[in-house]
Amino acid sequence: MNQSKPLSSASNQNSKLAPRDVSRVSFFGGGGGGGGSAGWQDVSFAQGTAVGQGYNITYEASPVSGFDHRITIDTNSSTNYLSKSVAAYVYFDTGESTATLSSAQSLVMAVRIECSIDPTSNIITDTGADFSLAAFLANDQPVSATMGVWSGAFYDHALATPRIFATTQGNFNTDTTVAGGGAQVFTDISNDLYEGPNVIIQPVQTGTSGAPLLGIQRAMTNHWFEDNSASKSNVTDNNTLQRTNFGGDTGTGNIHVGGMFSQFIRNAGTAQSKTIDFNIRYLLASQ
Repeated sequence: MNQSKPLSSASNQNSKLAPRDVSRVSFFGGGGGGGGSAGWQDVSFAQGTAVGQGYNITYEASPVSGFDHRITIDTNSSTNYLSKSVAAYVYFDTGESTATLSSAQSLVMAVRIECSIDPTSNIITDTGADFSLAAFLANDQPVSATMGVWSGAFYDHALATPRIFATTQGNFNTDTTVAGGGAQVFTDISNDLYEGPNVIIQPVQTGTSGAPLLGIQRAMTNHWFEDNSASKSNVTDNNTLQRTNFGGDTGTGNIHVGGMFSQFIRNAGTAQSKTIDFNIRYLLASQ
C-alpha cells in the first residue's frame, strides 16, 4: 500500500573440491520486478510505501525509463545527514523474519538505492539546501527499527564547488542520525553521474535454537558513479567508513529495505523541493 502526502502535505579434505551445487543456494525475498542480477530482488512501485515524517512528499511511479520510484520532498524540515525520525523514507517489508534468517548458513545481506543524478539536477545546483539519501536494511521501518543500518551520501554546498560525500553507517540500535564521513565519492561533479549507495552487510547470528537472534557484525558502504570520460560505471569503496559490532541482535520483526531522503536547509529563502527517481534492490542469500 502506498502512502503519499501531496506537496501541499555472500570437511577439510586433501582431494580436489568439487564445485558447489548451486541448487543449495537459497535466495530469500520476493521483490520481483525483473532487471536485477540473479538473487537480487527489485522492489516495484506497487510494493513500496512512502512516509513523509518531517517532510511533505509526493510519491509516485517514476516516469523515467529504468526506474520504478519517484519521490519529491519539500523544504518543510531541515536535518543534517538523515535523522531517522525526520527523513522521509520509502520501505518494503520483505516478509523474511529475523528469526528465520538467523538460522541460515553463510547469510549475505545487501541493499542498494540505484539512481542517476546528473550535474543539471537541482540536487546539485541548489545551493540553498544539501540533499541527502541513504539505503537502509532493518527489522522495521526506520522510525521504529531496533536492528539495522542506514548509509548513503550528502551533497555539500559549503564548498566553492559542490561535492558529494559519503556518510558513516547509522546503527538503528543506538543512533538517531548519521554523520558526514569526509570521504568524497567522486571528483568530477560537473560531468559524472551519481548512481547511488550500496550497503553490504555481514550479519551475526546469535541466541539459541529456541530463541534465535540476528544482528550485524559489520557493514560497509560503496558508491556507484558513471565516469563519462571513460563511458562506464565505477565504484568508490569507502573502506575507512566500515563499521563493526552494531549490537541490537533481535529475533523480532521482518527485514525491511528501502531508501531515506532529507535536506539540510542552508537558505530558507532559496531552498527548493527535490525530486529523485530511483530503484530499491536487495539481496538476502545463504548456502
